[in-house]
Amino acid sequence: IGRPWLAVGLLPSGQVLPVATRDDSGSLSFQDRVVSVDGAAVAGADEIDARLAAIGTGGRVRIGVERPTGRVDTIDATVHSFDGADYWAIFGPLLVGGVLGLLLGIAPLVSRPDLPVSWAWFLFNIGVSCNFGLLALDWALVHRFAPWGVLFGALGAGGLIHLGLAL
Repeated sequence: IGRPWLAVGLLPSGQVLPVATRDDSGSLSFQDRVVSVDGAAVAGADEIDARLAAIGTGGRVRIGVERPTGRVDTIDATVHSFDGADYWAIFGPLLVGGVLGLLLGIAPLVSRPDLPVSWAWFLFNIGVSCNFGLLALDWALVHRFAPWGVLFGALGAGGLIHLGLAL
């Protein structure tokens, strides 16, 4: 929060992610790649962030964008400050979905703890909710999933499949 950005998510290579929080970021599209900032070539997101920080929030910048077709366009953009509203717009639905997934997993376990399928459903929801809901912000910020979250999700799905085949 407080970091200058273009109001779109970027992969380390400078490729634009399908995450945008401002109306004026519409000229940057998913799978575009930022290749220059104010006419100076950039190799990736770290260089882009450094140049945006030097320009400062509210500054105007000319961005060289390589489209998926290979065409390079130059667009004018405003440097924004990543704030709480941006954070909530990107991660809020994921966090709410993760909490709801946990609640959905706990409900059958509380009502019928003696059934193996209740435990399987609980473990499945823990894995999916933690990995794809609660930990998704970690993925978005550092571009990786937590390996144990994938393991819980895989074991939960496998458990449900085996229980379904046994019944």
